[in-house]
Amino acid sequence: MAYRNFSDTLDIDTAPSVSLSGSLTSIEWLIVALAQRDPLSSIEKPGRIAMMLGALFGDRPNPQLADPRLEALRRFAVLVRNLRDHLPGEETARFLAAGFSRAQARLVRHAVNGR
Repeated sequence: MAYRNFSDTLDIDTAPSVSLSGSLTSIEWLIVALAQRDPLSSIEKPGRIAMMLGALFGDRPNPQLADPRLEALRRFAVLVRNLRDHLPGEETARFLAAGFSRAQARLVRHAVNGR
């Protein structure tokens, strides 16, 4: 299969998607916004029956993202929205291990919960 780079012909921002320690990139903000619709159950992998029902009825059975860093952000946003102040410490550690900072964790908490 051939690969063609269209970035030279299209107006695509080719800057790397790296955020500053206390901010989020536009794609990361999009993930936080999309995570607001995801239920708490979306942080676990769906079982076979859920996958079959999703295929049958057209539901989105597995909202997990392929990019591990973005999935860590989605997971953190879902947990913060649902658990608020009862978020386990290991979840924050998982978020930090994905390459995010404590300032970004506070930013996501504030964006999701308004505090």
